[in-house]
Amino acid sequence: MPFKIGNGTYKFEPMSFSGGKERITINGQRLYEGVLTQEQPARFSVSGHDYVIYKEGKAYRIKVTSGDAIVVDGLYNQMGIDLSDPAQAKAANAVGICVAVGVVVGVSFMIIGNITTGVIPGGAIGGGIGGGLGGALGGAVGKSLFAKE
Repeated sequence: MPFKIGNGTYKFEPMSFSGGKERITINGQRLYEGVLTQEQPARFSVSGHDYVIYKEGKAYRIKVTSGDAIVVDGLYNQMGIDLSDPAQAKAANAVGICVAVGVVVGVSFMIIGNITTGVIPGGAIGGGIGGGLGGALGGAVGKSLFAKE
């Protein structure tokens, strides 16, 4: 899921069956494919900006410079919330709870809808659809309520 930091739109995609490689796309331009470690971070330059990106746990450390000026420097989760700010880190926890609640509500909706109507898909397919949509909706609502940019 892409997220916006400053003037850039970032998208991190795990690459299936690749041994932990990820694809980084910034502003629609695919710029890196590989494993993001602190020892060997992704380093590249685009439009006068120098990027250094690596993973710390499940979060991404992103540093963007333009010449000597720092444009972006922070630790961001998969939704683009800055975890280096204590208030935003608390907000990220609240957003995570919203995602979990959204998944539960989405799965419950699909199960109840399947039982009562027989038209809504049930089982693994209905649960996957309901959980995915509910989690995405819960994350969007939680981010809009708790994460201030």
